[in-house]
Amino acid sequence: MSLGRPRFHNLGANLRQLWVVIFRLLWRCLWVVRHQRSPTARLVMADLTGVYAKIDRAYFHPLDLTKKLGAALDPQTHRFVAERDGASKLVYRIVGLPGVKSEWSLIFGDFLTNLRAALDYLTCQLAQLEGQSTCENTSFPILGSSLNKKGNPRSLRISGVTNQDVINAVIAAQPYTAVEIHGHPLEETALHTLNTLVNHDKHRLLLVTMHALHTDTPWWEVPEGQQSPEVRLQLGALEDHSEVAWFDFGTRSRIQVSTRIFL
Repeated sequence: MSLGRPRFHNLGANLRQLWVVIFRLLWRCLWVVRHQRSPTARLVMADLTGVYAKIDRAYFHPLDLTKKLGAALDPQTHRFVAERDGASKLVYRIVGLPGVKSEWSLIFGDFLTNLRAALDYLTCQLAQLEGQSTCENTSFPILGSSLNKKGNPRSLRISGVTNQDVINAVIAAQPYTAVEIHGHPLEETALHTLNTLVNHDKHRLLLVTMHALHTDTPWWEVPEGQQSPEVRLQLGALEDHSEVAWFDFGTRSRIQVSTRIFL
């Protein structure tokens, strides 16, 4: 899938990391609040109903998308047709390529938006633990640098939150912490990926989806004792009736090959 700039080389791994980041942050912030509350502190418990509801809803979307993609890419909906190209070459074309649906982009955007909202819900609850807050200006910060636009060190602030240990927990989860302390590339940090994709989704369909061969599954077999042909696969975007695989048997006049190709 193409996401324009910045590029994400391992999007799936980054999104899986989000679950770890969010739950670790949730546990750390609430641990700090629980263990540092003084005897005279307000006996208020954080209401995490909304946080968990958003996370549960986010979890639903990948399941829904996987189901819809599975139905669209069912091998029964398309076929690969073999054609002779000269005396020694065999070319496979795809026929009946399923259409790309904008709904897939919307589902994925909803998944990201719900995860981003879960972080804001958590921040609101942290603010309300310290006093009455409408949370109108309270949001979870996601920053790619510890410096401001002028190049000076920035002080991370969260409206309504003054507990420095909670703020330190948020700092520890920031993309710039992973970059500056642990040396990770910014584009490979989970929260940076989330924030960037959510911002993309606000203005346009998030994913430019294309059909391509499943490069881990192509399989072919020739009779025992026969030399394997030269093989070339189309690894780019596919269109209906486009060529997807070429088998060159050289000077051999008899062509025998069994293949399995999947999208």
